[in-house]
Amino acid sequence: MQEIFVPKGQVNQIFLADGTRIWINSETRLTLPSVFAPNERVVKLNGEAFFEVAKDKNRPFKVEVKGQQIKVFGTSFNVRAYDNSNKIETTLETGSIQLKVGNQTTMLKPGEQSLFNKTEKQLIVSKVEASTFSSWKDGRFEFQNEDLVEVFKVVQRWYDVDISYDETTFRGMHFSGEIKRNNDVNHF
Repeated sequence: MQEIFVPKGQVNQIFLADGTRIWINSETRLTLPSVFAPNERVVKLNGEAFFEVAKDKNRPFKVEVKGQQIKVFGTSFNVRAYDNSNKIETTLETGSIQLKVGNQTTMLKPGEQSLFNKTEKQLIVSKVEASTFSSWKDGRFEFQNEDLVEVFKVVQRWYDVDISYDETTFRGMHFSGEIKRNNDVNHF
C-alpha cells in the first residue's frame, strides 16, 4: 500500500495506470495499492478528493471513506470527509455511483449529493449544482449558502491559518460567494 498526503495549502493530482485521474485537496490522505487487484480497484480517503474514474467492467472502482463505501461506474465525483467535520459529502457530476453506509444503500444520479451525518447516522440525498463542490480543483472556492463554520474550516485548511470563533455564535449563519484560491487570505 502507498499513502499520499497533501499538506495544508496544496492540491495534488495523480494519474493511475488504469486511466483514473484524482485531484487531492489540502490536508488529505489517500491510500491505495501499488497495483490494483485483478477483480477490483479500492482506495481509502480521509479528506477531500475529486475522482474521474476510468471504466472497467471487470474491476469496479471503490472508495472507502469513514465507514462509507462508494462503488463507482465510470464517473466523476467529489468526496469531502474531513476528521473535523460531522458530515461526509459525496457529489456526483457524471455517471452513477452506489453508496453503502451500514445497511443503507443508495444510487446517485448526476447533480445529486449525499450528505451523511456521522453523529445521527443519517443519509440524505438532494439536488445540487455539482460544480460548486469541485470548484477547488479548478483554482477557486465557490460557496452557495454554505454554513459559515464550514467556510472557516476551508479557509483554515487552504491558508494554514487559525481562525478563532465561537461555533455556537456562527452556527446557522450562511455565506455565498466565490474567490480565487490563490488570492491572499486578506481577500476574505
